[in-house]
Amino acid sequence: MGYTKPFDPADVWSYATRKLTDIDIYRTVQKSSTELKTWADEETSTADISYEKLKEIKMYVTGTIRVKWKFRRDTASDYTVYTQVYKNGSAVGTEKSTTSAEYVEVYQDISVQFGDLVQLYGKTGLSGYPVYVKDFRIYYTHVCENEVLLD
Repeated sequence: MGYTKPFDPADVWSYATRKLTDIDIYRTVQKSSTELKTWADEETSTADISYEKLKEIKMYVTGTIRVKWKFRRDTASDYTVYTQVYKNGSAVGTEKSTTSAEYVEVYQDISVQFGDLVQLYGKTGLSGYPVYVKDFRIYYTHVCENEVLLD
């Protein structure tokens, strides 16, 4: 009779996670869509004139995702506020700006790899007057990638 390792629940989860990861990475790809998958909806702000990280979501998929968020300036004065999506600490896509005191919704489609950090940075154009952000959301659809083996 051979050696039998005692049951360890950690081994079961490790195996399950590894299998699910294999399926996500090698058999499906993510495409941007209107399917909401992850959200960080709390309102947050900064009054800094340099970009400051305000939101962050870790991705466990590979492919293209849609990132949406809302932002605005304060009602006390007329000034411009800015936001930009970052990936792993580097700016991606286009800087968004507004002078609106009402929330403006914007989006950006970006490519991600398993483990990437998708971040939202914000800054103000007038020191001491904040930019507010909320509803930082990730959208995508799982799409199975098939391969023709005999045609």
